[in-house]
Parts: sequence; C-alpha cells; structure tokens
Amino acid sequence: MTEARLRWAEIDLDALAHNVEVLRSRMRAGTGLVAVVKANAYGHGAVPVAHAALRAGADWLAVATLAEGGELRRAGIDAPILLLGPVPEGAESAAIGWELRLCVYEREGLDRLARLAGGASAAVRLHLKVDTGMARLGCSPAEALVLARWIEQAPGLELEGLWTHFAEADDAESPRTLQQLHAFLS
Repeated sequence: MTEARLRWAEIDLDALAHNVEVLRSRMRAGTGLVAVVKANAYGHGAVPVAHAALRAGADWLAVATLAEGGELRRAGIDAPILLLGPVPEGAESAAIGWELRLCVYEREGLDRLARLAGGASAAVRLHLKVDTGMARLGCSPAEALVLARWIEQAPGLELEGLWTHFAEADDAESPRTLQQLHAFLS
C-alpha cells in the first residue's frame, strides 16, 4: 500500500497580477493580451484567476470548452472570451448566447452557426484556426482562404481573427516553429 501524501497549491493572485503587468509593460501599444484560463486556470481557479488577470491588464480570456466559457459568464465576466475548442453540435445557441468568440475550422460547423446567427443580437465573432503542423484542430492553409471568404459572405457572422497553434512554441528557433510560422504567414 502506498502512503497518501497531502498536496496543496497556494495561489498568489497578487503575483499573478504582477506577471500580467510585466507582460503588458513589454508589449507594443495596441497589442492585446489574452489570459488562458482553461482547465480551471490549470487548476488554480478559473474565476479568481480571470478576475485578477483582467484587473491587471489582460484584455481577453481563453477557454477550452463551452462549459468553461459559461462558468466565466455566470460569474459576471463580460470581457471577450475565446473558445479555443470546437462548439459541440447542438450547443451553438448557448455559445452564441454567452457571446463567446468561437473557433471554427470546417464548413459543417460554420453552416450550423450561420443558421443561428440571424437570430443573434450581435454578429457571431469567429476565429479561424489554421493547422500549420500541430495536427490537432484546424483547417489546412489551402482551405483557410476559402473558409474566410465564406465567413465574410455569411450574414450574421464576422471573421474576427485567424490563428494557429505552434507545436514547439517554447522554442522560437525551432525549425518546426519557423516552418509553421511561414505556412501561417503565407
């Protein structure tokens, strides 16, 4: 039998706020800062971390699931929230109702959103994810322009952003990162 060990984490929201302020101070004017609070802010408490990050200068929040976005909205957070993962089929109305910024990457999901967008109080803001080599979610670089043009033509939808996910983001000199960046910029 293994011995159970007591574990805990002490979250210093003042330190987190300081980190956001340091990042903000090193950014060019006009550059937005997104605090990623997915997975309960990596186990640190999504709602208190989100509040602290926003007070310290973060402009946006990002979450992985619809439930995480809903939790933040129910907590009274009205900052822009980007849903990094897909909108589950049948949950589009909730995502639109919470005014989440939605990640899209395939026509089927776009069709479902377009059918509901006309009844929304504001344009449904979309972020097109391009798979440049991470091999997770995302459309191919060749398909990105086609989907972007389709979004721009669809009533009630707004293409607000375009993004990718670097597989080796912690290594700016990685040949793979540079290949992905080139594919994205192309």
